[in-house]
Amino acid sequence: MSYTPETEKPVKPSETINVLTILTFIGCAYALFQAFVGFFNAEHNYHQLVGMQQQVQDAPGVLKTLTGPGMVEIARKTWVNRVPIFLLSLLGIGLCASGAALMRTGKKRGFYFYLVGELLPTVTSLAFIGTGFLTGIFLVIGLIISLVFIALYASQLKTLR
Repeated sequence: MSYTPETEKPVKPSETINVLTILTFIGCAYALFQAFVGFFNAEHNYHQLVGMQQQVQDAPGVLKTLTGPGMVEIARKTWVNRVPIFLLSLLGIGLCASGAALMRTGKKRGFYFYLVGELLPTVTSLAFIGTGFLTGIFLVIGLIISLVFIALYASQLKTLR
């Protein structure tokens, strides 16, 4: 059986896919904004943390953890590797957005694009920054949200072709 656009009915996405993809497009726009901010502020953030080191010597332990030498090293690695981190972030965002667009049209392969796009930033951070990036609460929340979205999309695979 050959494919002809005239004979194939357009697929209406399920309500769950519809909501998930709308939220994904919003998340991609936010991630794009964050990628640009991170790229252009990497050097400033590093120098700001270096400047704070003298001030945090007498700070409580929690504050030292958030602004101490470990965070300075993470900021330094982020600054030094800002170009590949930025480019791979753009690739991940593109994969997530195109995957969501494909799933909106009922295509199962969109899930795999989305999955790679979600995992790429974590792999990129591990490769260029190391495991130290896993200490931030916002990162942990972001990872949890990513895993929840992956699970929700995976639960809808049966509705895709």
